[in-house]
Amino acid sequence: PIAERGLTIDIAGSLAEGDLTWDRPSANCGFASPDRVYDFYRVTNATGADQQLTVTAAWGGDSYLHVFNDPFNPIDPAGCIIGNDDFNGIGGSRLTDVEIAAGQTLVIVASSFGANSFTGDYTIDAAHTRLGFVARHAMVTKVRGQFKEFSGTAHVDPATPANSKVDITIAASSVDTG
Repeated sequence: PIAERGLTIDIAGSLAEGDLTWDRPSANCGFASPDRVYDFYRVTNATGADQQLTVTAAWGGDSYLHVFNDPFNPIDPAGCIIGNDDFNGIGGSRLTDVEIAAGQTLVIVASSFGANSFTGDYTIDAAHTRLGFVARHAMVTKVRGQFKEFSGTAHVDPATPANSKVDITIAASSVDTG
């Protein structure tokens, strides 16, 4: 839930083959493209006042964002408020100034562009990616940290998973636990 104005809410997830599929609306909530995978997230405004949301997706593939009124029904896109196409993975999916009334729940839906959009080569966008870790110290406390310098690529081949691979290079000297 949105507890106070100005907060950033990070929602982690991924689109993968085997996820639920739906007939994804276009960026303007119009015609639908069949058999696209999706994940959805509910956001409730618990601030007691009307707010505006900015929703930004940090993904490397070609995907869409949509916002729906709750309850969300993937079979009926009538509740679609706004959508966005990231233009082949280069434009970035961002929805700005999305109105959410006090007490209202909206549903953010992330979905793939194509039915087979997971095959291909990807580069990690380090500016929009966090490579973090948690380590337990003396079984009492957790130490959290991240690496500030890294790069990587991935090749995804769902038809032949053995051909898929990920290569990541991490500068160990860039570790930050502060």
